[in-house]
Amino acid sequence: MRKSTTAMMALIATVGGGAVAAHAANITDPNILPILIADYNAIIDGQFNSTSDTEGPVLIGGDLGPGPAALNQDDVMLGTTTGTTAITGFGEVNVFGNQTALFNSAMGHVLVGGSISSNDPPFPGTTSVASHYAFPPGATAADNAATFQNNIWSKITGFSSSLASRTENSTFTPMGEFMPGASVGAGIPAVFDVTLAQLQALGSSTILSFAGCLAATAATPCDAVINVTGSGTLNQAFLYGFTTAQPNLIWNFENATDLEINNQWGASILAPDALVHTTAPINGNVIAATFGGTAPIGSGELHLPTFDCGDQLCDAPPVPEPGSLPLLGGALGLMMVVTVLGAWRRTRLDLV
Repeated sequence: MRKSTTAMMALIATVGGGAVAAHAANITDPNILPILIADYNAIIDGQFNSTSDTEGPVLIGGDLGPGPAALNQDDVMLGTTTGTTAITGFGEVNVFGNQTALFNSAMGHVLVGGSISSNDPPFPGTTSVASHYAFPPGATAADNAATFQNNIWSKITGFSSSLASRTENSTFTPMGEFMPGASVGAGIPAVFDVTLAQLQALGSSTILSFAGCLAATAATPCDAVINVTGSGTLNQAFLYGFTTAQPNLIWNFENATDLEINNQWGASILAPDALVHTTAPINGNVIAATFGGTAPIGSGELHLPTFDCGDQLCDAPPVPEPGSLPLLGGALGLMMVVTVLGAWRRTRLDLV
């Protein structure tokens, strides 16, 4: 299997003078979303089942199984591999439910909230393995479901809704397989609205052409959000004219409940309400309600790189700093005083 540029960059960094130092984040950090997306090749709310390899780390809210598959095959070490951040209390393979596969070869630290298959060894190649693990900030493994929903999945669903609410500024031309990203200014992503039916009408080996701020030679490149409505099967290979993997593209299947992809895909997929099943490689994140069918169906390989979260697409909305809250309260109090005094003066004038 191919090795990704992420693993190669980590190797270069190590040879060039040691591991890359990184500050560990906490899962409760308000702006944890871009870290999650950069760190984890797959983020799944429910069950993850695959008979194919996943190059990067995984974050699974449900069970892992029953298909045997290699996880974190590229030996990404969070906080050490370039472009990643360690998260306190989390590893490279995180399973909030049970591990039920025959085995899952894996690299890095494996943390399982429930039980582990009795096969020996269930995770060959790992640095460490723990079962019945309480993911922080939970006190016991019984808190894991709430931990995942409150600190991880709520941010994922909010992210999808936020992308879906963006105003379209770029137009997809299905007949020419042409997606010119509007040059709307630095720091502003191109936003497309398409239907699954439009995608299904394209050829089976679709090479999407990009222009504007999405062109390979764009002076001011941008990220792109492709909002898709509808559920169903896609047999098209969504590749791009200048590369086979696009970390600046994210396909947001905002209301899909079932999504089957039967050809190679060159960018990240966000489908928080969908059962996603693939029979071909995905080059990017897969973020879904569940991943893979039941054995022996399996699912296709998941490759790096992950979505780059450019143009501040993944940032949490700003909140007042704790130190600014007294100032805000004082300002509101002053406004109330001015309002009351104004009303009192108008009343006095009326009486006169």
